[in-house]
Amino acid sequence: MAKQNDHLFSEFSAPTTNEWYDATVSSLKGKPFDKLIKTIYEGFDLKPMYRAEDITNIPHVDTLPGEFPYVRGTKSDGYLSEAWWIAQSVTARTPQELNATLKHDLERGQTAININHEHLLHTDDLEITFADIDLTQYPLLIDADCHATDIYDMLSVYLGDDHIAQIRGCIGYDPVRTLARDGQVSSNLFDRMAELTQHASQQSPSLDTIAIHTDIYHNAGANAVQEIAIAVATGTTYITKMMEHGLDIDQIAPKMRFFLTVGEHFFMEIAKLRAIKMIWAQIVHELGGNAESAKIKLHIKTADRNKTRYEPYVNMLRVTTEALAGALGGVDS
Repeated sequence: MAKQNDHLFSEFSAPTTNEWYDATVSSLKGKPFDKLIKTIYEGFDLKPMYRAEDITNIPHVDTLPGEFPYVRGTKSDGYLSEAWWIAQSVTARTPQELNATLKHDLERGQTAININHEHLLHTDDLEITFADIDLTQYPLLIDADCHATDIYDMLSVYLGDDHIAQIRGCIGYDPVRTLARDGQVSSNLFDRMAELTQHASQQSPSLDTIAIHTDIYHNAGANAVQEIAIAVATGTTYITKMMEHGLDIDQIAPKMRFFLTVGEHFFMEIAKLRAIKMIWAQIVHELGGNAESAKIKLHIKTADRNKTRYEPYVNMLRVTTEALAGALGGVDS
């Protein structure tokens, strides 16, 4: 089928790869072509130009959004039916300040509540933090560390049975991240993870309970390949542990959410997000999961390691680039 604008180019012959090569070499004025090939942080050789023949043997190039292995997204209509959640992390010194900041941000365009568990240590904290905020209207992303069960139980009491059934988002365990950061972790965490996952499947069907965070690895210097490897290895470990506790793959995988960190290398970060969708879909499929279970849920946060204390406008440009990479990479929030 002819493309809509083919007639605009009918008078021009398409240059061959050799012609592009010759023109490039000529512009180098005697310097070798290899001078333009750059080895990037991930170990790949980045060429100065790519053409259609470079992707002829890649099987998933022509897949559509919503088609396995979901490289171009898990939803067939992209963001048309639901936009990505705007979920900037919110911090404050007191529950009162956190409540005021949340209401300020929600009134000005934030569409999800993203906070740390440190603000929710007691029932009183929770009541103050969420005062006059309808939690059934906004997705919750709570970095629960090893306190997911306690926070969920407090929310259940605070909201009651009807409203706890309506909450969505993630209150998730990530013990591997805790172990990597602190060097120790409670021995019964997988028991509690399994208990919460099974309970939430019945009481809060739209709430995820297993989280995979890669921020500490990214900010410590992990490249895109290493970050994907750590994320899928952690996710596979959690599936294995939950299956040992009697849950099946189609109970576990839909309750998992990945929290990746995006840096300033724009095209590599888009590729990273697309690659992990494909890899995770294949892993879940091989473990016996159905097509719905193979759809990854992705949240991205912008990196810390490349921000400067003294140049706020540089930081703004970098954050904008990183957030755009997340949107084009097809994240959920």
